[in-house]
Parts: sequence; structure tokens; C-alpha cells
Amino acid sequence: MIRRPLARNKIAADKRRIIKKAYRLLYRSNLPLRQAITSMEQDLESCKEIELLLRFLRNVERGICRSRKANDSHIS
Repeated sequence: MIRRPLARNKIAADKRRIIKKAYRLLYRSNLPLRQAITSMEQDLESCKEIELLLRFLRNVERGICRSRKANDSHIS
């Protein structure tokens, strides 16, 4: 889990909570990548860490590793 490294690096508890929600949307919701990005944009509070994650996800060209259950390996 990502909780300990975030706490160790002195990420505030409220930001850790937001990052955890982003992780769940991205890796556990089984949403297509494009929908997960949209959901993060709409549902999560904006912070530097989330904006960096969203910028990365919007610009990724070869996809990201996710569960095989997710039908998308890239942004479509």
C-alpha cells in the first residue's frame, strides 16, 4: 500500500486521503482510463499531487499497467 511512503515523506493526511481515492478510481473501479480521469477531475479536490497524476495520465501514450479486467490498455 502507498500509505506508509506517503506518511514517511510528510504528505499531509488530507492529501493522502485524496491520493488514496485517486488510486481507488484508477485501479479498483474497473472504469476505462478516460472515465477514471474524468471522475478524478470531477470528484476529487484539486491539489498539486492530483494535478501531476492527471497531467501524466492525460499525456501517456502507451497506457499504464492495470488489472486485466479493465478493457483498456491505453487512452481512447
